[in-house]
Amino acid sequence: MNWLYIIKKDNSSWLAKIICIILYGAIYLVVILLASNLFYSWRYLITALIFLYFILFIIPAFVYPFWAVSEDKLVLVYLNNYRQKWRYILTRKANLIIPFTVIDKIKISYVKTSATFIYNNGYSLIFEIQLIDGNIIKMDALFNADKTKFVAAIRYMQKHGVKFEDHLKLIKAIESGYNLYQYIQKLEV
Repeated sequence: MNWLYIIKKDNSSWLAKIICIILYGAIYLVVILLASNLFYSWRYLITALIFLYFILFIIPAFVYPFWAVSEDKLVLVYLNNYRQKWRYILTRKANLIIPFTVIDKIKISYVKTSATFIYNNGYSLIFEIQLIDGNIIKMDALFNADKTKFVAAIRYMQKHGVKFEDHLKLIKAIESGYNLYQYIQKLEV
């Protein structure tokens, strides 16, 4: 499928991901060598278990959710667990493909997020996709530092008949170069 825009939170290149996998692999190799020397009679089983763990859990950790825009569809790939990640790695199938013609409107809002290791609260943009048949799909808009691609994807969908409801003028703020965190902070006051 040809995608015109791909929006994801992870901006690292495939080269960076491959380097990380190689580094993790080197660490696992050292662990395998140490374990096989300590437990010499069990070395093949230990090696196989560590290798299996590496394949099953480390490689999918480098697959991130995203949404994409093709010529006339919105494509959602949300990967919540390892089984979904492996399914995507093996099949490259999206979770949901929504033609523009079945979208009534997309409402843009935000939710406050927090983490124990971050002193300030953060915000995530949310898309509430309302379909013509009445169903509603809520998704993280996966807004990241690549503001131009994010806004271009939204403008492309608008040009092709998708209505966006943005009462808080979040997209306009992003286009104008405002810091989204500071903009939302002002809205909450």
